[in-house]
Amino acid sequence: MKWIKTKHIIVMFVLALFAVVSCKKDDDGSKKLSFGSGLNMKLGKSQKEFAVSVLKGTDYVYVVGNTEADYGMKSDFSDYNGGYYDVYINKISLDGTILWEKCFGDKDSEKAVEAFPTPDGGLIVIGTSSDLNYANGGLAHLVGSADVFAWKIDANGTVKWKTELADNGEDEYVHSGVVKDDELYMFYSKSFNRDLTCRRVGVSDGTVKNEKLIYDKYSRINRVKSDSEGGFLLVGSISNDAGIIKLSGSLDILWTKTYGGSSGDVAYDIEETNDGY
Repeated sequence: MKWIKTKHIIVMFVLALFAVVSCKKDDDGSKKLSFGSGLNMKLGKSQKEFAVSVLKGTDYVYVVGNTEADYGMKSDFSDYNGGYYDVYINKISLDGTILWEKCFGDKDSEKAVEAFPTPDGGLIVIGTSSDLNYANGGLAHLVGSADVFAWKIDANGTVKWKTELADNGEDEYVHSGVVKDDELYMFYSKSFNRDLTCRRVGVSDGTVKNEKLIYDKYSRINRVKSDSEGGFLLVGSISNDAGIIKLSGSLDILWTKTYGGSSGDVAYDIEETNDGY
C-alpha cells in the first residue's frame, strides 16, 4: 500500500482490500468465502464468478458479483438470463447458510460494478449492460451499445424497480456511486471515459430526479464517498494521474487535485480524517 499525504488529504493506493469477508479459490477451482477467522464456504458453479461488493447486515451478508457464461452462452445456473454476464448475488446468514442465490439480468450481458445496502434490508446494484456475444474464435465482443443500470432488490431477492440509461448513439459506463439521504448518486461516463455525469435516483421508488454533467475531460472514477461537509469526494484517474474531485452537495466542482509522475497513476479509495481527508 502506498500513501500520499498533503496538508489535508490522504489517498490510499491499494492492490486489494480484505475486510470481514474475503474470497479465494479452492483447489478444485470453486470459490470459497471466509468469514473472519472461522467459517469457509464455497460459492458458484463451474463458470467464473467474481465478487464486486460484500454488504454486511445485522445477521446476514450479501455477496454481489457476476457470473460468466461459457462459450455458446451456456450456464449451470437454471435462472441464468442470457448474454455473456449475469449479476450473481448470494444472501448468506452469519452461520454460513445460503438464504438465497440468484442470477439477475435479461438477454443482454449485465455486469455489476458496485452495490449498496438499503434501510429495508435490501440492496441497490449499479452496473453496465451491453450486448456481448461470442465470435472470432470464442472471444466476447460488443455488438451493440453499452448502457448503465440501477436495480433495487429487496431482502427476498425480488427486483422492486429498475432504471436504465440508454443512448443508442453512444456507450455509457458506470463508475461508482453512493447512497445519501434516500437518494442514489450514480456516476457514469461516455466512451473513452469522458463527460463524467451524475444521475440522482430515489431509493424508494427508482424515480430519476435529475442528471448533471460533472467533468468534461478524461476521468475514471473508482470510488465515491460523501463527506462531513455535505459534499462528495470522487477518486480515480484524471488525465492519467491519480486524481480527486471535490463536489459540493449540489454537485458543483469545488476543486480537483492530481498526483503522480510520468507514468499512469490511479487512486482507488479515500478516507476522511480528523483534519481533512
